[in-house]
Amino acid sequence: MTDTTHAESVIVSLLGSAEGAEARAIMRAAVRAGLMWRCPCQQPNYLSHESCAGCRQRRRHRED
Repeated sequence: MTDTTHAESVIVSLLGSAEGAEARAIMRAAVRAGLMWRCPCQQPNYLSHESCAGCRQRRRHRED
């Protein structure tokens, strides 16, 4: 298991047990820690996703 898939599975587990505002807080922390990326539409996404789950916009990498 790669570090990315391991981090993603931990986030999925945390979000699965979160209630209400906890899920938003977990996603904000994951984005700040570099474990998720945020689309310009403000949707947080897993690092393994190359396009946004909300608006389908392609992920912009820092070097783009």
